Amino acid sequence: MSQPLNEIQIPSHDRTFTPMATIPSLIIFLSFLYFALLASRHIGIPGPYYDKVLFVNAATGGTSHSFVSRCIFGVPVMLMSYIGALKAYLYFPLFKLFGVSAESIRLPVILISLT
Repeated sequence: MSQPLNEIQIPSHDRTFTPMATIPSLIIFLSFLYFALLASRHIGIPGPYYDKVLFVNAATGGTSHSFVSRCIFGVPVMLMSYIGALKAYLYFPLFKLFGVSAESIRLPVILISLT
């Protein structure tokens, strides 16, 4: 039995758009944007210190073994006796794409801190 066209009920959603519902989301987004801008404003100043860049030699496949404590089959595993090479593995594709600079070292950390 079919219903006449004027009696068919279309289910409605209870979600209605209200500008007040988007204000908290906008505030959060603007806060993240403000943080990212301030954190990256002087990203190259001061220059990188050795303790923050000791993984660069392992990530770029450096010719020397400075800051590489242990290798297995030529792959760096330990940068120092207490520091593993995971950060070098994660930065390897970034350095291939963007090269090694203060920006390419610090900007990923800023972006990760936003999550």
